[in-house]
Amino acid sequence: MPNGRPGDHPITDICTHRIAYFSPEIDELIRRCVARGGSLLVEERILPDKRFWGPDPDLPALRAELEKILAELQAGEVGE
Repeated sequence: MPNGRPGDHPITDICTHRIAYFSPEIDELIRRCVARGGSLLVEERILPDKRFWGPDPDLPALRAELEKILAELQAGEVGE
């Protein structure tokens, strides 16, 4: 069971422990989404998508999805 330590969860690793995961730009987009209350959106849209995980993640698609989430959060279209 996850206990909040490094390595337990990729979003916690990026946001809480500030572990480099994808790229500085993408990690920062994840942090911005979570800071605006979008952690559930990131979990629902990013974590299950196999394109974003593994040895060769689709970084352009990941960036586009994170920017979409951030735009929705900034526009107040969604919330947790």
